Amino acid sequence: MKHLRIIAFLAAIICLISCDIIEETDSAKRVSIPEGSQLFTVVGYDDANKTLQLEAAEWVNEGDTKRIEELKLLGQWPLYFPNGYAIVRFAGEESEFALNDSTKVALLNVVQPEVSTVDELIKKAKEPDDFLCYFVVEDGVILEAVEPYTA
Repeated sequence: MKHLRIIAFLAAIICLISCDIIEETDSAKRVSIPEGSQLFTVVGYDDANKTLQLEAAEWVNEGDTKRIEELKLLGQWPLYFPNGYAIVRFAGEESEFALNDSTKVALLNVVQPEVSTVDELIKKAKEPDDFLCYFVVEDGVILEAVEPYTA
């Protein structure tokens, strides 16, 4: 019986050690929101022009009372801030930006953005559901796209 406890204890330690290794490997693939990026809702992709169709958006935290007042969101709690933030979409403020082969892309895999491809971004943009993405754009070309977790 004593040996069985020791074996169980060693097995538990091995499991914990391997979990740490997996966590380190996974964290190496994670991507953060790029500095100088702007939030947009991706609403489609235009095959003819090879451009993403985007609608301006803004992430507003519950504690940003000045911005909440400017956007006239006062009194909207908890409708606008169920998780402590609101995503405000600006209908009519649409843009189109081109993608190229060197565009860096990170789309969500469960809850973390991970390195993806331009083709995966285009495929997702063609789906019926809109999604949020931070973009770094220079001269009308998307240099980087990172999808944030929004639950």
